[in-house]
Amino acid sequence: MPEEIYVIPFGQSLPTDTSVATLYTVTNRNKTLRHAVLDSVVVCEVTGTDRTFSIYVDNDGAETWGNGKAIFKDVEIKGNQSVLVECAVVLLADATIGVQSSAGSALNFTGSGREIVTR
Repeated sequence: MPEEIYVIPFGQSLPTDTSVATLYTVTNRNKTLRHAVLDSVVVCEVTGTDRTFSIYVDNDGAETWGNGKAIFKDVEIKGNQSVLVECAVVLLADATIGVQSSAGSALNFTGSGREIVTR
């Protein structure tokens, strides 16, 4: 079956607390989505105070978070700064990307990547 690749925004999230928030979930639209690839996440600190952030990938679809699912953990970001986090992480069907901020309403996360579908 032929494959098509779509570059798409994976979502944007400004977590309101320090819990892990879902940024993107691989959804199997019409049973054609094979997998996705997370290419980058832009993290923007919006309060003027130094913070830390973490990014997680849960490839089993359970949305359980912890050190075993961290791809970036407790990364420092300066107040009013943005950081481009580049990566190439394959996401399986039903996988979820989670993001976490050290303070609520302080960090805005914007993800982008590719979805690979079969036709």
